Amino acid sequence: MPLTKIQLTEIAENLDANLHCYIDLNDWTVKSIPDPNRHNRDDEPWNDTTEETPMDAPKSNRNLLILRGVPKMENHRIMTRFIPTVDGNTVKDQLRAATKKKRAYKKFKDVLYKFPTVQQDWFDFNITALSDYIQRRIREATTLKTTPTQFLHVTPVLPTADIVRDTEWYKTKLGFSILRVDEGYAVLRRGGIHIHLQWHADTEEDLLLGGSVAKFFVKNIETLFGEFVEKGIVPVDKLRKNTPWNTHEFGLYDLNGNGIFFVEDVGE
Repeated sequence: MPLTKIQLTEIAENLDANLHCYIDLNDWTVKSIPDPNRHNRDDEPWNDTTEETPMDAPKSNRNLLILRGVPKMENHRIMTRFIPTVDGNTVKDQLRAATKKKRAYKKFKDVLYKFPTVQQDWFDFNITALSDYIQRRIREATTLKTTPTQFLHVTPVLPTADIVRDTEWYKTKLGFSILRVDEGYAVLRRGGIHIHLQWHADTEEDLLLGGSVAKFFVKNIETLFGEFVEKGIVPVDKLRKNTPWNTHEFGLYDLNGNGIFFVEDVGE
């Protein structure tokens, strides 16, 4: 990987400080700026740095990897992996308790502040783990450039005012098997054909009032997502990864208010 260990460490420290980091995958230049949605500690303007940074780059440069701080899930994984390395059950118990609270990362660091030796061990562990995270993101980004998205099939999502009534009708009348059903959504299949049913009330509370929904199932969704980010169709943080129903997915609305969703099944 073209980035040196020193560069990776610097990026890791910047991410841990809630900076946004831009990595050009062509020439491997790196630029970091403050999160524009957060105030820095001194409430000082960062005008010079911000003006020099290509904030619209995700639309104009497909080879730019943007790391907007550290995702909460990644922080939680690193904290969870660090705890077993700590000596002393008292510290471990307090750290475990912190990970279960709101604003877990802040609570976690509050505990570390009381134990300077453990705090230094955490700093070293965290920077190493974040460096691994950065390298993983770079590998994913460079792989995506050569892995086109495959379109597999499209599934209609039909409106229903009564999930229980309509799933039973599709089962008894049309011969569909019910794969999943809950209060507001159902998945049915017959042979190689899938139909989804989604509750719609035909009221102002209905987010898709007046529109239809279609789900396009694909393989290698991130390449397609990057294409749409480049075109300005979807924001860069729109992709939902590892949903509770085992998919990566994102959606948008067309000019007529129809919901278009792109979904990749990722297994159990």
